Amino acid sequence: MWLDEKSITLTPQWAKQFGIIPEKDKRGNPFDISFKSIKKDKNKISVDFKIKDDEKKSLLKSVSYKIKELTPYQLIFIGWAYINLDDYKNNYKEIAKRYLIEAIEKNVDSCLPYYLLASENLKQYENWEIMELYQATEKPDVFPEFYRLLWRKEKNRIRAEATIKKGVERFPHNLKLALHYAEILFNKNKPAEALRILKKGQPFEIEQGIDYDGSDYDNLIYLTSSIYVALKKYQDAQRIIQKSSLSNDEQNFLLGLVNFKQNKYKRAVKAFTKAVEEDYPNSNITKASLYYLLNCYHRLGQKKEVEKIIDLLPKGGGWFIFPFHHPFAEFAEQTLRLILKNCSSNERLKSKVSGFLAAVILDNKFLQEEENLKKRKLTKTEKRLLENTINLAKEAVRLHPDDGFFNLILSNLVGINGDYDNSFYQGLYALNEPIGQYDLDDNHNLEKCSEKFIEEYPEKLASVYNEIHFPIKNYIDIYLGSDIDWLYKRKKYQIISSLYNWVKSKNDWIEFGKQLEENKKELGEYAGGGLFEIAYSLNENEERDEAKKVYEYLVQLSGETPAVMNNLAMIYEKNGDLSKAKELIKKAKSLLGTKDDEIIDRNFARLIKHSKKHKNTAKNSKKEEEIKNKKSLPTFNVGNGEIVFGNKKCQIPLGSNQYQLCKEIFEKPLGEYVKEIDVIFNFYRYSDSQRSFYDAVRLVNQKVEKAIGIKKLIEFKAASARIRKEIFE
Repeated sequence: MWLDEKSITLTPQWAKQFGIIPEKDKRGNPFDISFKSIKKDKNKISVDFKIKDDEKKSLLKSVSYKIKELTPYQLIFIGWAYINLDDYKNNYKEIAKRYLIEAIEKNVDSCLPYYLLASENLKQYENWEIMELYQATEKPDVFPEFYRLLWRKEKNRIRAEATIKKGVERFPHNLKLALHYAEILFNKNKPAEALRILKKGQPFEIEQGIDYDGSDYDNLIYLTSSIYVALKKYQDAQRIIQKSSLSNDEQNFLLGLVNFKQNKYKRAVKAFTKAVEEDYPNSNITKASLYYLLNCYHRLGQKKEVEKIIDLLPKGGGWFIFPFHHPFAEFAEQTLRLILKNCSSNERLKSKVSGFLAAVILDNKFLQEEENLKKRKLTKTEKRLLENTINLAKEAVRLHPDDGFFNLILSNLVGINGDYDNSFYQGLYALNEPIGQYDLDDNHNLEKCSEKFIEEYPEKLASVYNEIHFPIKNYIDIYLGSDIDWLYKRKKYQIISSLYNWVKSKNDWIEFGKQLEENKKELGEYAGGGLFEIAYSLNENEERDEAKKVYEYLVQLSGETPAVMNNLAMIYEKNGDLSKAKELIKKAKSLLGTKDDEIIDRNFARLIKHSKKHKNTAKNSKKEEEIKNKKSLPTFNVGNGEIVFGNKKCQIPLGSNQYQLCKEIFEKPLGEYVKEIDVIFNFYRYSDSQRSFYDAVRLVNQKVEKAIGIKKLIEFKAASARIRKEIFE
């Protein structure tokens, strides 16, 4: 019997036990089935499946069981069906668990329910409970994969290895088990024993190059050749590789390893170079070959070639996920440390090697253990390693500040160290050239950031942009949707408005809106924020006209919805256009159909039944607002960077020194001085001007005079500044 995600290969005997073929069926070969559906009513359960016979013909079949008469084996089959038909829309695995446990309680003489429960993690086999799995190995139908499962569940290394050994003894010709046990022996420096197990584990001579399935065959050739190298039987190793049915790139890679182990670095260079030439871009063979080439050229003393290879090293995670069981990550780390030790005269090269070394350590020592690290504190050794690795990444970023990959590495590392503000901030520098292989979900997460950082997020984003001028599209594609989603759920409307206004100022807002909605459609039900959330936030932030624009554009892109029509109606009402408001609320009501919506229903009744009253109220409110504006004082909107006086507005660039000045000076009572020393620390870090404070005052005054008509709004005096309140008295 063989198992797969959505299909199983059954022996006729098993099929008879399940009741899916009659007892009298005389077929002798295994056949495949794949589950299609399962239905249950009060009295019976029906399972629909496709069966593929000896002639590879697919036939749709159905079997029905009476619920009160289910046998233990039928319970297993039903549980198995539920597992295979499970997806995120249902809760089938929990249902499967009940059937499988019932089969066990009825003393079924089968290992299969134990296997299914353990492999799907439907039951926690911890500590003493794992004895159930050991006992299940004595069942008559136990199969090889059961021992591999038990090995994965067993936390005691000694018992785990003994389990694989027992599996090999019981199934001596099973290649998977043989490979597993041979690798254990090889790593214990027992190559001769490992070779004996391998030759017993497959029915044909290795030299014949029998094409086993997928990675099993790859590992067979790799491990056998490695064993021959350990036994110094280099010709045997080369013969096996060359006679195998591996692809040319895989063959050349393994031949490169054989020559490398013999210190034949020139021959190894030729083989690894061919492996790269015959491989496809960014594959694992290419990535590992480059590290071996780097090591070879260093040992050959070819410094120029070393530099060339460093420029070709892969940027991205998961580099060493191979069909071959080989410690490539450890080799990469050793190689980079070797290069780093011997390139002290070339500072830029050294910093680049430092960055790649940080990436390898991050991937191999921290990201691989990410789940475990979340459950415990770092050890002293891990803390020391993390600190050293952060310093390596900082060195790479120092001399390569625009390199997105190195910035991502640093972001991940400081995130692991618990500095989420800086992790998030550092990740923004990767927007210059986004590298998708590293998952920043945990580090680019506003939920983990401090409240102060969240409030300053739009300013920090603007400052990074001013520094490296990353493509705005990258921010929209990667972060904006999730940022808006998180902020919207927490009613951070002002921050959303600020983000929107900043993005709009740097990007065509029509294209920006289209891009954001396309991202949302692509993600489907997992989408973050989009134009609706932005429009809602703008309205909450008293930016009604802009909110109206966004809502109306959303309608163009995605059509009318009750919520959008309702919200638009409210905006038109506040703007005094009751006619349009009534038109829109009617649309919202009609789009609801027979459904009820308390808010829309309430707004509909109010606008339709009391429109005249509201019309007069709106007119009066408008007049009052105009009178108020005439007597008003200038204000500063921190969210969008606008100075507002009456009906006039002056835009101050977000994230600029001018913005920081306005933010501080408008918080003070009218006419009170703000000292330079209280503001200057929030100015751009790269500014070395001795008169940056004065320049900010001068530029704000120029903008205000041009946009609003007020001359010298801000007075500068003795390293201080104030708003001239006498203008408004």
